[in-house]
Amino acid sequence: MDLNLEWGKPLPLVMEATDLYWADAEKIPNAPGIYVFFREYGDSTEALYVGQARDLQSRIKQDLDRAKLMNGVKHALNGSRFIAVGELKRRPGQQVKPCLKIMEHALIRYYLARGDALLNIQGTRIRKHSLTSERKWALNLIPKDLYFE
Repeated sequence: MDLNLEWGKPLPLVMEATDLYWADAEKIPNAPGIYVFFREYGDSTEALYVGQARDLQSRIKQDLDRAKLMNGVKHALNGSRFIAVGELKRRPGQQVKPCLKIMEHALIRYYLARGDALLNIQGTRIRKHSLTSERKWALNLIPKDLYFE
């Protein structure tokens, strides 16, 4: 399946006086898509949370009001916080719900394999399994951790 997300420029998350984050929701489309809360430090980035929504603007506003999620974002390691928003661009015959589910799970698996500490792994059916080898030459060949449903 060929899926397409149109990513906008990441929006900074700004700490409010209430100790929760705020983002300019007017720059977020009222369309289906995927979003990623992440932190940036130096030249590196780390995903903190991956979500999907039929209405990105409405869902992200809800998430910004979720104290548990925002506390997790706040207490992540140092760095600036951002949100990246990808609007789903469907081809004829593609249904929103299955497309979003496939992309969300694929991104979660990607970020976990990369070593990012996602806050939303608990709600998924993705399991972590570790591979070990006593052969030093194999360490570059096999991944340390595998994630699958």
